[in-house]
Amino acid sequence: HSTERHAALPTWLQRYNWRRPHRSLQRKPPVSRLYLEDNLLTTHT
Repeated sequence: HSTERHAALPTWLQRYNWRRPHRSLQRKPPVSRLYLEDNLLTTHT
């Protein structure tokens, strides 16, 4: 249900964006396309 989806979403997003290898990115995760500085995203400065 909605509560279960809400609880599972952070784990799913972490895997989907940070660990999931993507074929078009030479098996790198999608987050590898972003500029990271000191392990922090710099898109919200």
